[in-house]
Amino acid sequence: GKSVVINTEKLEAMTEVEMVTLPGISQPVATVWTEAGVVTQRVADAAERGGFVFAVDPTSAEASCIGGNIAMNAGGKKAVLWGTALDNLASWRMVTPQAQWLEVTRLDHNLGKIHDAEQASFELK
Repeated sequence: GKSVVINTEKLEAMTEVEMVTLPGISQPVATVWTEAGVVTQRVADAAERGGFVFAVDPTSAEASCIGGNIAMNAGGKKAVLWGTALDNLASWRMVTPQAQWLEVTRLDHNLGKIHDAEQASFELK
């Protein structure tokens, strides 16, 4: 069969920790915005500089990227307490198989593990 490899290593923009109001949450929440190619350890370092912990900590943090963590729902030892990649996502933007942008935003985030929520709701744009 035919396949395509997408290299995201140049998608490396990110912010420091920012306090953002999420849909359905009354208090601002510490977030870091990244592109898919950002190395996991860079996000963990940004969280630490801001006085927070980045929950996703695979043993490959020095080599893995955020996009891969999301695609594989990565965890690590901290995930026991704070959840996996999906548990900690506020929103993401992706390309559909039809080559269309899709923005997904988690609504009424429980700020914890998704399986602890009675219902997980998402807005698709």
